Amino acid sequence: MHIEKIGIVAEHADMLQIGTRNMQNYPLLTEVGKTGMPVMLKRGYGCSLRDWLMAAEYIALEHDNLGQEQKILLCERGVVSNHTHRATSRFLLDLQVVPAAQELTHLPVMTDPSHATFWQPWVKSMMLASIAAGADGLMLEVHPNPPEAAVDPLQCSSFEQFEDMMTAMRLVAAAVGRTIDA
Repeated sequence: MHIEKIGIVAEHADMLQIGTRNMQNYPLLTEVGKTGMPVMLKRGYGCSLRDWLMAAEYIALEHDNLGQEQKILLCERGVVSNHTHRATSRFLLDLQVVPAAQELTHLPVMTDPSHATFWQPWVKSMMLASIAAGADGLMLEVHPNPPEAAVDPLQCSSFEQFEDMMTAMRLVAAAVGRTIDA
């Protein structure tokens, strides 16, 4: 979130993540790009596909300036809607943006069904829909005891639920001619 913390985080992380609220923090994007590290760029919850891709350009330009391959993952984490489906819902997972982004960029596109739904019983269906829509990856919150999770306990899946989700994901992937890496 803060430019002055990038160095310390980069020393201990394999990838830097730009959260939805910082997707348009252009000085931060520029400095993160200068690290040359892989970056996950979450889509801002009120941003268009064009906004998201233009934000990725700030990172890509710095990777290019370093002479490095662009290592950017685009992560759809839900958009604001004037209605949701339960009081705890905050966002709607925009699955249409997956193929739309893939038409316009070479960057991998993933989804975050846990944050988008904010409700564990809906995570599996959005995860499966993401695979069918062509997502290149998923970000899922898993915890050994979800009710005791320090953050976002309503959206965490247990280890057992995750195992079931992976089995279902492989079946959906096979049904649409895809495979899931272990």
